[in-house]
Amino acid sequence: TYGDGIISPGAYRLTCNTVMIINGGSFSSIESKAFEETAGTTAALDHTSSSTGSTSTTNCDGTATIIPSGGMGPYTFLWDDGNSQTTMTATGLCAGVYYCTVLDNDGNIIMPSVTVDDNSVPPLAIKNGFQLANLEVSPNPFGKSTIVAFSLTQTQNVAISLLNLMGEKVVSFGGKTYEPGNYQEDIDASILPAGIYFLDVNIEGVSNIKKVTHVK
Repeated sequence: TYGDGIISPGAYRLTCNTVMIINGGSFSSIESKAFEETAGTTAALDHTSSSTGSTSTTNCDGTATIIPSGGMGPYTFLWDDGNSQTTMTATGLCAGVYYCTVLDNDGNIIMPSVTVDDNSVPPLAIKNGFQLANLEVSPNPFGKSTIVAFSLTQTQNVAISLLNLMGEKVVSFGGKTYEPGNYQEDIDASILPAGIYFLDVNIEGVSNIKKVTHVK
């Protein structure tokens, strides 16, 4: 028997000091012998993740979850949320990107990230008007920079800005006139902290918004 009989899914290494051998109805024991058994082939430490968004920019009520797989259980967790939570699910989170250090029983470590979205509407007056054709942001999530690609069917004045969750411009390109055609613009966010932002492609005073995630 092992423990209380309740074992989470995973691979475990069991070491016994006494081995009971059953042979034809008779019992014998081998004392103080190292006996090691690994339940199944140990896969590489990996994970899946999920999250629930915060309900507003001021409510820190989001969650982030890491579910480990592979490796050798049991697992330990350490989140970088400021409270250094040590459970599979971190709670009370504001919108942003969070990293969790997952350590298995063999000393293997992974540090996956989980994005907690802001599920509220940003405090912006966004008009429903002219829309860009084929507006794309890639990669998203992104590191130092990302590329916004768009198409215009007529000559338009276009300004591109990156906004924080309060609707404040943190990166801005001066408006200029674009002729009809396809365009790609590089957005440099290397000086910004990781988090959720809104990319505003403004055409003739009408905003077209894309939510983006910046990670370090």
